[in-house]
Amino acid sequence: ENAHPYYQTYIEERRIRRESYRRQYRTRLERLEKYCPHKGKLLDIGCGAGFFLDAARDRGWTPYGIDIVPDFVRFARDELRLSHVHCLPLEQTEFADDFFDAVVLWDLIEHLPHPGACLREIHRILRPGGLVVLWTPNVKNAVYLKARWYGYTPTQHLYFFSPRTLARLLEGSGFQCLYRKTNRAKKGLFSRPQNKPFQKSDALETRLGKLWRGLQRDVKNTLNPVNYLSPVLDWAGYGFNLYVIAHKVGPSPS
Repeated sequence: ENAHPYYQTYIEERRIRRESYRRQYRTRLERLEKYCPHKGKLLDIGCGAGFFLDAARDRGWTPYGIDIVPDFVRFARDELRLSHVHCLPLEQTEFADDFFDAVVLWDLIEHLPHPGACLREIHRILRPGGLVVLWTPNVKNAVYLKARWYGYTPTQHLYFFSPRTLARLLEGSGFQCLYRKTNRAKKGLFSRPQNKPFQKSDALETRLGKLWRGLQRDVKNTLNPVNYLSPVLDWAGYGFNLYVIAHKVGPSPS
């Protein structure tokens, strides 16, 4: 059975830029391991084709993943040999109580119709003190980007979170925040993105395409005033991405 072209392109994009993505994953895992040095069982909800789990396995984690896209799950199991990746939503899994040491959701919680219910289920399957890691667009970034805010995709993003509202949701679901950061405050400053994912994949292999994109990026960065303010905006909680690590505390919420 042939995969949908969108999913084929997604996978090919990550194959071409595999080392770049692995560096990104390594940074995320190093941060996670500061709070969970013994590693253990890690669940990636919305794991895609499994590239993050592959990197986690190389660092000593026992990887588990779920995704609702059959093509992604097939690739993760057949190509990356990730045997604990399954095609089903979280509410249909049958994981035992206190089973995982860490659960990650990369760019996922904003897509869920019931994020609170998802976090309560994560609380159930995490061991006491276990970690949940969230990465999501930060709605505070829209304060100065306004209509150019890249995170506003209403047909895909059902919820929008700020550091405060995400912390409140986590606390109401039985978690306490350990780490919080925002970054990439300047993203989307010059133009409204068209939300056409992976269009540039075919150009990745051409030297001319790389040179042209690099030149465009350098010019934009030089002219972009937010480029110089970006560290301050990130520190103040106005970055585009919101990155949170929280641990399970107390009894399971009702």
